[in-house]
Amino acid sequence: MVSSANPRTTSTWTAILSKGNYQFNKPLVMSPSQAIQTFGVLPRTWNKIIEDLVLTYLQYLAKNGLDSVNKLGNKRL
Repeated sequence: MVSSANPRTTSTWTAILSKGNYQFNKPLVMSPSQAIQTFGVLPRTWNKIIEDLVLTYLQYLAKNGLDSVNKLGNKRL
C-alpha cells in the first residue's frame, strides 16, 4: 500500500522551488564554446533555424505530395 504522507513540508517545497527563481529574473546566457570545441557546431540565428525547418517541410511536400502530409496526421516528419 502506498502511503499518502508527504515527508516534505510546504516550506521545504517553497525553499526548493525558490532556487529556480533566477530563471525568471534575468536571461540565461550560455557559452557555445564547449559545443563548438566538442562537436564543431556553430550557433545559428533563429531565422536560420526556422528557415531550415520550413525548407525541410517544403522539400518533403514537393517530393511526396500533399496527400502524404495529410496521411501523417499528428505524426512528425
